[in-house]
Amino acid sequence: VWVVYRALCEPGRTLRQVAAPPRGAPWVFVARAAPAGAAGGPAETARDGPLHATMLAFPAEAAARTAYAPAPREAAEPVGPGCRLCPRTDCAHRAEDPLLV
Repeated sequence: VWVVYRALCEPGRTLRQVAAPPRGAPWVFVARAAPAGAAGGPAETARDGPLHATMLAFPAEAAARTAYAPAPREAAEPVGPGCRLCPRTDCAHRAEDPLLV
């Protein structure tokens, strides 16, 4: 569900996500994927080899001072640390049972 994984599907594009962890305040994630070992380059070359994705994360409160600031009343997308550790029981994206119930 994290935007870093979506970035791997759209190399060369910078993507932003307002994320709501299971506990605590929302975060803003900014991610971008590019061909491994390349410093930029056209997005088309990314389909021919491995990709590297990078994600920046900062509290949504701090995002207000950046170009990635959430829009007023923008809904945060629920995210978790990974299926095995996530306490969300109603997640439609769950791929594995949690370790702790």
